[in-house]
This record gives sequence, structure tokens and C-alpha cells, in this order.
Amino acid sequence: MKNLDVKYGSIMQIAYTVPDIESAVNNFARQMNIGGWVIIEKTAFASMLYRGKESPVPLKVGIAYQGDMMYEFIQPLTSGPSVYKDTIDSTGYGFHHFAVVVENMDKEIAEYKSRGFELALDVRTKEGARGAYMDTRGKLPGMLEFMEDSAPIRAFLRLAFDVQCELQGNPNILRV
Repeated sequence: MKNLDVKYGSIMQIAYTVPDIESAVNNFARQMNIGGWVIIEKTAFASMLYRGKESPVPLKVGIAYQGDMMYEFIQPLTSGPSVYKDTIDSTGYGFHHFAVVVENMDKEIAEYKSRGFELALDVRTKEGARGAYMDTRGKLPGMLEFMEDSAPIRAFLRLAFDVQCELQGNPNILRV
């Protein structure tokens, strides 16, 4: 089986907001030959701080790889304040963020804050994974997500990667 090569600081994910996961997954599978997809029916986070305030927003997420690049579709399940609503309200559905894996989350956040970017989201899972979004929309076409390297993050990344390796482009869907 092919190894998933994660390089710190390299873009390894491109994410989009979508109004309907099923349509997006089926369209990308058909038009771009990307699959197999893993659909997470409803995310659950231990903490979701949006611009410094707790703001839990349940999401439906679809992930798949083409080679070493992960594609992610995010369907917010509520219209509450969130990084997703920010982008949808300003530019509509579509490109949302690039993601990179980092070794030290606090160091990366401090570095980007020193460049004038705002921490838009700090999220933690019950399993101990941590992610953060920096609002880089003034300088980049979307936000930048940091995923702090940890066993739970690597398990998340491997989930879709292993499905992609097994299905080799077949647009089948695994639901979790």
C-alpha cells in the first residue's frame, strides 16, 4: 500500500463549501475522476472557537484524495456564525481554504498573527486533534487551515487516503 507522505507546511488539502455534499461528491467523482469519498455525516467537536467565542457549527464533510492532495467539501448544517458562513456570505459557495500540517500550532498561529492575520477558528476534537483557521483572505484567495500533527490528525488523513488507494478512483462513497 502506498504511504501517505505528510510534509510540514506544504499544502496538502484544498477545501470548498458546498450547499449539498451528495451533489458535490458525485460531480467531482464524475467530472474530475476523484474518489473514493469518505462522508462524515455530522462532525462533533469538543471545542469550536470562532473569532474567540464558542460557536459550535455542525458540519457534513466529504473527503477524498487524488494522489497526495486531499479534497474536502464542507456543508454547514446550521447558519450560525462560522468561518464557513463568512466565506459563503462574501463570495458564495466554492473555494474556502488551503490546509497544511504543522508541527507546532501555537508557533504557527503566532507567526501568522505577527503578519497581521486573524485567528478565525480554533477547533479541538474529543480525540485530541487540533485545527485552526487563519483569515488570510486579504492576501490569499481563501483561508489557511493548520492541522497540528498528532495521532488523531494522522488517522483522519489516512482514512480517506486508504479508501482512495483501495478504490483507485472509483467514485464509491464510505459513510462514517
